[in-house]
Amino acid sequence: MTNEIPKGRAKGGYARAARLSQDHRSAIASEAAKIRWKDHRLPDVPRVLEGFKSDLNLAGVTIPCAVLSGPRGIQRVLTENGITYAILGERSGASKRLKKAASEGGALLPLFVAPSQLKPFISKELEDGPLKPIDYQDGDRIVRGYDAAVLVVVCNIWLSARQAGALQTQQLPKAQKAELLTRALAETGIVALVDEATGYEKVRPQNALQRYLEILVRKELAAWAKKFPDEFYENIYRLKGWPWPGMGKNRYSVVAYYTGVPKE
Repeated sequence: MTNEIPKGRAKGGYARAARLSQDHRSAIASEAAKIRWKDHRLPDVPRVLEGFKSDLNLAGVTIPCAVLSGPRGIQRVLTENGITYAILGERSGASKRLKKAASEGGALLPLFVAPSQLKPFISKELEDGPLKPIDYQDGDRIVRGYDAAVLVVVCNIWLSARQAGALQTQQLPKAQKAELLTRALAETGIVALVDEATGYEKVRPQNALQRYLEILVRKELAAWAKKFPDEFYENIYRLKGWPWPGMGKNRYSVVAYYTGVPKE
């Protein structure tokens, strides 16, 4: 490094930079970085097709989605964070710790299947297939996503674990959410196929299928919430002679098997 005093144009550039605010300098640097990134696209990384990025709305839960173009052709993806919130409702501390441990061991473990109770239901085929991440370029950043079909795969993993009785009580509502999503996605898929076969897809309103899916999910959630009123659970405890903890506390795991649909 040298202490040489800038001269000519360089001197003018330094003087101009000194007059700029920190925010202004940061904005200029950010734009310059974007230009450099645009000129140096990674050849093996798929990127978002311009204009084909949005949010999939599932009854208030948004999952960022995009259509990519790359070495493997056209790919439809959902982001890892979006899928995680759709199934888990949050990036739980346990899930993050499990993912960190898996990453250090060289494994790729999505957050939405991080709970150890799910491991017996994840085959090598799934790990190398739909559960394999897709890192793609979105503007000036790299985003981790998964093939859009993974949403159904993840739901099936949670449902298999529930059927085998492998889930903890607090995990059962997440499996129920997976079941609701599976039903709604299946019905929406049939509607989409009919629209494609009849040509109606060319004239239907934009986001019509997404709105239809949202209505289905909300309808399922409403039916689930009303299926077993609070008094039902309270009476089970009375019949068994158990102290009633109230609806704000976790119930005994055996209650889930009486109803088949746990309620928090």
